[in-house]
Amino acid sequence: MTTPDKKLGLPSIILLGLNTIVGSGIFLLPGQVSSLVGPWSPYVYFLAAAIIISIAWCYAKCSRLFNRDGGVYLYARHAFGDFIGFEVGILRWIGGMLSWAALAVGFVTALSSIWPAAILEPNRSIIIFLLIGILGGINTLNLGVLKFCNNFLSIAKIVPLLFFAGASIFFIKQSNLMVPLPAIESHSIGAAILLIFFAFSGFESLVVPAGEMKNPEKNLPIAVMSTILICSFLYFVIQVIALGTLGTGLSSSVSPISDVAEMFLGPPGKIAITIIMLISISGVNLAASFIVPKMGAALAQDKMLPDFISKKNQFGSSYVAVMITMFFTILMASSGDFVQLAAVASVSRFSQHIATSLAVFVFYKDRLSFKQPLSKSLTMLIPILSLSGIVWLMSQSTFGQMIYLPLVLSLTVPLYFIFRSRRLSVSTN
Repeated sequence: MTTPDKKLGLPSIILLGLNTIVGSGIFLLPGQVSSLVGPWSPYVYFLAAAIIISIAWCYAKCSRLFNRDGGVYLYARHAFGDFIGFEVGILRWIGGMLSWAALAVGFVTALSSIWPAAILEPNRSIIIFLLIGILGGINTLNLGVLKFCNNFLSIAKIVPLLFFAGASIFFIKQSNLMVPLPAIESHSIGAAILLIFFAFSGFESLVVPAGEMKNPEKNLPIAVMSTILICSFLYFVIQVIALGTLGTGLSSSVSPISDVAEMFLGPPGKIAITIIMLISISGVNLAASFIVPKMGAALAQDKMLPDFISKKNQFGSSYVAVMITMFFTILMASSGDFVQLAAVASVSRFSQHIATSLAVFVFYKDRLSFKQPLSKSLTMLIPILSLSGIVWLMSQSTFGQMIYLPLVLSLTVPLYFIFRSRRLSVSTN
């Protein structure tokens, strides 16, 4: 068991939240969003943030109920029963592995910008194996090791980004921000918001390792909302800086933050930003290595999966779940590219967001998590806004993106009945 003094306190939980979100997106997103909506991009961030904050509020509300690992799986199971809970949980575990695989591939891709041979075989496979293997190994050790690494990597990427933002303000040209806003089509706005939404992916993972946190019923809601608000502010500021410095050139910039750094620091600035990006992606990989196995262990703890998956070592780590997660993550990362892996991982999150938003209504009816409620109308309005936003985001997704969800479900539904039959067989013997 993890001792209380080794568990994550509120500052470490917030830093873990920042590590789950702030990766390569903040360095690459400004140019991609600008290419879709041009000078409208800062305003589009407000619309995206409204949807994301409403969804995060639902997670924060539900997290007040539980003090063990599981997150969205626990919310869905307690609200809607074993079957929905299993489906949401297994999708979270598989989606988490796909996401970690995408992040590992993303690390190799970023590394190739300063070491081109990294993307070539066998270097690519070796780097992926070492990255996933080392991070997985860290998570079989004492939680204090993970806590130190998480805090260090979070600070190592956030502080330089804040310094970059502060220094870049002096290079903003007001004329780049005061241009007339052109007419744009609604589908471009939708595509931009969907892109921003995917860049925030990971905040829902923060609630999964609640059992490793101090006083999670109190600290998790604060950490979830703090993380989203900090990231929303940081993403918005970076977008404004990129637009204000690069102007119309932002739309064609592949790596806007590097280009801005090069403007006022020269080539060393570009190299420094690339290094910060590698640190940032390493932090997201570390967070994934810690969080993803927790879902498999939580399912096994409730006998939704075979018991041995939740087996712990002397440090209190579910080492079997870690090893299984590592194995499949390496397999996925070795067989797919970043775009494919990220697309499958992203669409799987929609089902989790829907389940959590709906769970708020169930828990409100049962008076479980509303000890200090807002007004009833506001309490009901926020999950309605969350659900409306999710449905709208799904409508903006392409068929190629959304087809992965029913495909994954077609594989996971039979698993529930197989393991259910096994549970019933064991209980009757």
